[in-house]
Amino acid sequence: MKIALISFHSSPLETLGEKDAGGMNVYIQRLSQGLNELDHSVDIFSRAFDSESANIEFQDENKFESIVRNFHFNAGPYDLKKSQFIDFVDEFIEKVISFCNKNALKYDLISSHYWLSAIIGQKLSDYWQIPHVTTFHTLAEIKLSLGVEDGTDLQFRSKSEKEIIQSVDAIVVSTDLEKQDLMSKYGALETKIQSISPGVNLDLFKSIDRSESRRILNLDLQENIVLFVGRIDSLKGIDYLVEAMRQLGQKFPFRLQLVGGSLDASPELNELKHKIQESDLTDRVDIIGSVSQEKLVYYYNSCDIFVMPSLHESFGLAALEAMACGIPVVVSDVGGLKTFVTDSETGFLVAPANANEIAVRIALLLENDSLRNQMGEKAQIEAGSRTWEITSQEIALLYSNLVKSPNI
Repeated sequence: MKIALISFHSSPLETLGEKDAGGMNVYIQRLSQGLNELDHSVDIFSRAFDSESANIEFQDENKFESIVRNFHFNAGPYDLKKSQFIDFVDEFIEKVISFCNKNALKYDLISSHYWLSAIIGQKLSDYWQIPHVTTFHTLAEIKLSLGVEDGTDLQFRSKSEKEIIQSVDAIVVSTDLEKQDLMSKYGALETKIQSISPGVNLDLFKSIDRSESRRILNLDLQENIVLFVGRIDSLKGIDYLVEAMRQLGQKFPFRLQLVGGSLDASPELNELKHKIQESDLTDRVDIIGSVSQEKLVYYYNSCDIFVMPSLHESFGLAALEAMACGIPVVVSDVGGLKTFVTDSETGFLVAPANANEIAVRIALLLENDSLRNQMGEKAQIEAGSRTWEITSQEIALLYSNLVKSPNI
């Protein structure tokens, strides 16, 4: 199959952990590679995020030989606010169509990711008369129910998502919980939805000697290290983790490492720094910023405990990556996290927005080396059963069936 993959607002080539480049970008990278290994070709279409990525008009012909190709188009300024992306959707569609016509590119199926990409994907599907499969990754109705603002018109987004759900050929979700949300909050037909769990890159995320990992990162070999990986975003619940560490401050020597997110000045980063200072934890908390996947594996292997205190997670890929490295996790009992973390076996599930419960579970693991090691071993076994090879095979089968019978 020849697949056109739409990732409008965020390119998989952007630095992970910055701006909106997070778990969805990893998902797109690994899915594209997995489809490639199954002999399907994938072209990824994204909005240009800098002047270098925008230079597609003059690409050398040799760059078209790769089975997974990334094409970027100028559609608005590089530093667009979230609320402005929608204004450049039509311009992006026109440029994609023009580019494909100019280069005689034809596809069997469109795969879109996130609601803005789904709008584009559906219009291209109608124009090219080929099937369209979307993965939302996050849903407006969930954010509205949590009272979370993200700088966009969530009511308009919800309306757009409902329209997409009515017209798209199929929807891929990461969990059955997300499937239920689509059915109950959007009226989606069950027959349109396929629940396919993301995988984890076991070639990269695996156990590495802790002392060696700490030496590589220049970390104290004896210190208790608690790790968070993710963007600096109110939905990630970092404030509750900082408060939990404040409660533990007098009982345990520790270092909290926050990996991910841009270090450029922003209201979210300023609020986080203020919270850390207010909690008298400035000397105990490291705000690392974004790192490469190759370096991230050392952060996982250096820590004693991984914590993801999110208010909601469609899946929570970073927690699964930590588990693949043999690290016990303390995560919120929400969304996709509770589908692969078994409470008191591979880690602990805690109530969202509950700093005290986070502190209690971290303390229990820090006090008990045997429990921490046992949970880490079980976590690694669970993660080992979830591979991108399996995910890619299941999604490829769905795509293939749609191409053969578009109206199923």
